[in-house]
Amino acid sequence: MSQSGDSIVLVLIILLILFLILRKWVSFQFAKDILLNKAQKEPKQIKGEVADLLREYGYEPIEGKKKIPISIELDKEPYESRMFIDFLAMKEDLLYVVLVAKERKPLRKTGAAIRDHLFPFFLLYRPAGIVYIDKAKNKVSLVQFSHPALLESQKKFPMGYVITFLIGMIFMWIIQK
Repeated sequence: MSQSGDSIVLVLIILLILFLILRKWVSFQFAKDILLNKAQKEPKQIKGEVADLLREYGYEPIEGKKKIPISIELDKEPYESRMFIDFLAMKEDLLYVVLVAKERKPLRKTGAAIRDHLFPFFLLYRPAGIVYIDKAKNKVSLVQFSHPALLESQKKFPMGYVITFLIGMIFMWIIQK
């Protein structure tokens, strides 16, 4: 005989099992928002001289100053560091990292200096480019990086397969006689 609470417990167990199965494929963020009473917030409009300059050049700033913590291990000894970006911006649905020139650390216009200063940001975010702003000159520069794929193997014709196929065909031809 079933008790009065058995059906409720059975339904709860079935719902829990369904949740555990479906959570890999379905986002339940809406449920978290409802449970935690998170109201849909309007994105904050980023203001300032640099943000206005970005808008003037067609970029829409989406996030301000950001600190990226980095954990490093050298010979099993941990180290901590960080990187800072000034803005993240969008233009034509592409992401750009924005860095503002610093008076005490100007960017030298050589390949090695640009690489050493800006390439870590490219590797970190893989943006469409890095927007470098020199407020003193009121200048916005776009830096884009490209490099060959390092791990992509050369597309060679597999001669070993052809040779093996031909040897197999010759062997089958000899056996057939």
